[in-house]
Amino acid sequence: CSSDVCSSDLFLGTWLLYHVLRLMVRYVLSGFELELYSVHEWPMVFWYLYELLYPWLINCLHRADSLLAEHLELQEREKAKLGKSKKKTKASTKKPKLRPYLTEIANYQAHANMCAGYYKLLVALREERKTLVPNPQFDNELVRYEHRFGAFSALLTPPLMPYSQYKEVLEHVLKTPVQALYSAASKDFGQARQILETMQDEEVANLITINKTNFVVASVLARDLKRDIDFDFSLHQNFPTAKLV
Repeated sequence: CSSDVCSSDLFLGTWLLYHVLRLMVRYVLSGFELELYSVHEWPMVFWYLYELLYPWLINCLHRADSLLAEHLELQEREKAKLGKSKKKTKASTKKPKLRPYLTEIANYQAHANMCAGYYKLLVALREERKTLVPNPQFDNELVRYEHRFGAFSALLTPPLMPYSQYKEVLEHVLKTPVQALYSAASKDFGQARQILETMQDEEVANLITINKTNFVVASVLARDLKRDIDFDFSLHQNFPTAKLV
C-alpha cells in the first residue's frame, strides 16, 4: 500500500482502538455506579483495569503521539521541498501542539497506579479475612469472572484476558506477606497522587484526596494488622476511599 493509505489506516485504527478502550473502561467502572460488584469481586475488577485496559490506553496514546510527530515532521519536509518564498508569512492558524496527549497519558497512568493499589490492598484484606468471601461450595469464581468480562470476548483487540491469567497472577501475589502488600499498595496510591497533583480539575482534586487517604490507611495497615477498614464512595462513584474503623 502507499504511504498515505498506510498512514490513514494507522490513524483510523488508533482512533478506533482508543474509543473502544474508553468504552471498555466505562463499562467496567459502571459496575460500581450500578452497585453490581460485591467487595470480594473488586480485586478482579481493579486487576483488569490496571493490568489490561489502562496500559492499552496509555500505549494507544503513545502511538498517537508518535504518529502525530511523524506527520508533522513529514509536513515540514514537504514544505522545505516546495521551496516557498523566503519571506515569512503569518500563519493563518497556530501550529498544533507537539505533545497534546501528555496530560491524558499521565491521567491514565495515575488511574493505573491507583487500581494497582486497590488490587494489592484488597488481596491483603481478603487474606486477613477482613472482607466477606462466599462459601466455596456455593461460589464459582470462574463463572463470575466470565460473567463480568464476557462482553469483551467479541473483541479481537484488545483480547479478553483469560481467567487463568488472573489466577496465575493472584497465586504469585499471594506469596507476598500481607504487610508487604499493604506497603506496595501505599506506594501505588502515593505515585497516583503525585501524578494527579500535576493537574488541575475538580474530579482530580477528589482523586488526590482519595489517594492521600488510601496511602495513609495502607501505610497504617502495614504496621498494625489489627486495624479494620471500610470503604466510602462519597468522593467518587468509581474509586472508594478507605477508612480505618
